[in-house]
Amino acid sequence: HLANRARYVRYAIAIESDATSVQHTDIPQSDHQQLTIATKTVHRGWIRCPRVRLQTTFPFGLLKAWAYWQSAQQILVYPAPEKDPPPLPYVATGSSGSQLINGDEEFGGVRNYQIGDSLKQLAWRQIARHSGGSNDHLISKHFESGQHHVCSLDFTHLPAQLSVEQKLSRLCAWLLMAEQEHINYSFKLGRHQFKQNAGPDHQQACLTALALYQHD
Repeated sequence: HLANRARYVRYAIAIESDATSVQHTDIPQSDHQQLTIATKTVHRGWIRCPRVRLQTTFPFGLLKAWAYWQSAQQILVYPAPEKDPPPLPYVATGSSGSQLINGDEEFGGVRNYQIGDSLKQLAWRQIARHSGGSNDHLISKHFESGQHHVCSLDFTHLPAQLSVEQKLSRLCAWLLMAEQEHINYSFKLGRHQFKQNAGPDHQQACLTALALYQHD
């Protein structure tokens, strides 16, 4: 976050954390700019923020002014997700690999009345619209059961020939896939055991466990 409190524009400001992430920007008078810088990482877990250099050669490029800044914050690095991982390990409760989730059934539309349909299923609004109030043509509401795919991400179930880091990379890839496809998943890694869930908080907890895992 770069703030310019002067009454004139700051031109050609360069900011970098290493040779691969140089960015240039102009900052209007009494304004600010928000920049995102990148740095290379070689291992997972907590790392120190890289030192940042702020510099400019404005206006003629003959002279260079610079300053360094070191943040006291740390960065949590997750395992690199495996490239081309195998399919998600769905919970095997049938040939489809799906599991029945208890809860209210979802409205699936309307259909013609069938013998055995309860009065609660009758779609009175649609009946009135199609029969002009005579009730000669009955229509029922149709509900679908809440059947969804779920999967189990368990470190101990991964192939023994994979190294610890390869297993962590596969789990990372799988949980990203599950979140992208809106699939509930349980997660087991050492002392961390999370029940089936999905969403940003669940994903963050699982990624943090992967980043900080220490193999005995």
